[in-house]
Order: sequence, then structure tokens, then C-alpha cells
Amino acid sequence: MEKHKEIDPLQEWIDTDEKLSAMLVEIQEMPISVEEQAEVAFHRISKAYNIPKTPQDIDFENEDDEEGIEPTSVYQHLGLIRYLEPDDDPRGLVLSAIFFAKENLEIDYDLVFAKAQNEGIRREEITGIGFLGENYDVKIVFVKNTESWFDLGCSFFIKIVEPNITLPFIRN
Repeated sequence: MEKHKEIDPLQEWIDTDEKLSAMLVEIQEMPISVEEQAEVAFHRISKAYNIPKTPQDIDFENEDDEEGIEPTSVYQHLGLIRYLEPDDDPRGLVLSAIFFAKENLEIDYDLVFAKAQNEGIRREEITGIGFLGENYDVKIVFVKNTESWFDLGCSFFIKIVEPNITLPFIRN
């Protein structure tokens, strides 16, 4: 009986893209902390593949995706991934976020809200998710119905209209 091997699309990208592999080796060999390497990867790989680093890099009005999926940025994905997997290698988190933005994939918000609920945050109290910090140092905060994402200092906000419908807002 033949065993079927599960394919990891991120690992397949690393294994088949020589430019990416070379960049990853170069970054990993830098004599700096893994957090600093993650920051370098955030900028270099996003730029090399012309992937929007931040929501400000996306022209929402001129983006017309035939599948109805809003374009996303590395920053947005990284905030959500860092929340879901805070103890993972920062470089891997950045690469995952870049891959999600490159492939226009979506984070499962049900997983995000399930984790929030385990931390005592009630879904019905939340109007959306705010993003704080810059570049690699992004963190998310759950914005309650009585709070303003702008007053909390967020640079980006996703209003959760329904479980699978989100509306992005960017601070100018």
C-alpha cells in the first residue's frame, strides 16, 4: 500500500525557489538575533516578491480580485499568526505571513476568536481586530464595542461584520 505524503505548500515554495532559498540562508547566517533576522526577512522577501508589506501598500480601490478576496499585507497576516503561534520561530512566522499574502490566503478568524474566547474575551463584545506596532513587531488587540481602534493607537483595523466578512480600515 502506497503512503501519501502531505504536501506543505510553504515548504514546497522554499524547496523549489532558488532565489528564496538563497535569501533565507543569507538572512539566517547574519550575526544578529532571530528577531532582527525576522525583521530583515519581512522587508527583503516582501520587496523581492513585490508583496505588500503593510496595508498602506495596497491600493484597495484599484484591486479587483475576481474571487472577491480582499488583498492583504504581510503585516496583517503576521499580526494574526503571531497571536495564534506566539512561541514559534519569528523567522518562520514572517515567512508564513509572506506566503499567505503572496498567495492571497486568509487566516481562519474562527481560530483567532476561539483562542480569544479561551483567554476570556467574549466574541459578542468585539467589534474588530486592531493592529499595533510596526513591521515585524506587529501585535493585535481585540477592539471592544465601546472602544475606538484609533484611540487605542492602532494603525490598521479589521471590522468583523459577520464571522466571515471583514472590512479593513487604515489610519492615515
